[in-house]
Amino acid sequence: MKQAIFLLIIVFLFSTSPLAQLNKKNWLVGGNGTFSSTNDNFSATTVAYEYTRTNIQLSPSIGYFIKDKLAVGIKSSISWRKNKGLSVGSTQSTDTYLRTDFGPSIRYYFLEKEKPFNILADLSYQFGNVKFIESKDKGIRNNLSIMLGPVIYFNSSIGIEFLVGYKTENEKLTTSTNVPQYFYTNTKKGFLVSIGFQIHLEKL
Repeated sequence: MKQAIFLLIIVFLFSTSPLAQLNKKNWLVGGNGTFSSTNDNFSATTVAYEYTRTNIQLSPSIGYFIKDKLAVGIKSSISWRKNKGLSVGSTQSTDTYLRTDFGPSIRYYFLEKEKPFNILADLSYQFGNVKFIESKDKGIRNNLSIMLGPVIYFNSSIGIEFLVGYKTENEKLTTSTNVPQYFYTNTKKGFLVSIGFQIHLEKL
């Protein structure tokens, strides 16, 4: 009985043809979210600390097919992180900051529209800001990413993506209003993996 129910679910998910998903003038809505909570314990000859780090990030996106299999759109993300722990001398410290990003994206699907899966490439650039809650420090940031991978369609409206790619990120901060001449620059480069859902909305 359980096997029969499972088979019916599979047939239902893949019974609807994805022919119209990648058509011109259709919309593409999706995104992903992450949550993490970790403990960081560090000790050396002259320093020791313990931190609890909590991070929440939401990354929505929207796109529009300007032609079959080619979509342009907007990506954004907002992340909140809080570091709380003990520094040297058991002095409690808390560090909370908020990052927001916003920018254009373009993606292309390589395979024919009739397939229940496809291969896509996604290029995006985002710019934004970062704000530290306790110290009132703030700054600007930008990032560039290119992703490639498969998308599998559950039906004519919903697909799940498994993407890998490369991302470069730059962030520049002013430490405080008391020392405006001092800047902190942070640059990150590396590979990343992304899993997300996309909803295809057909034109009326």
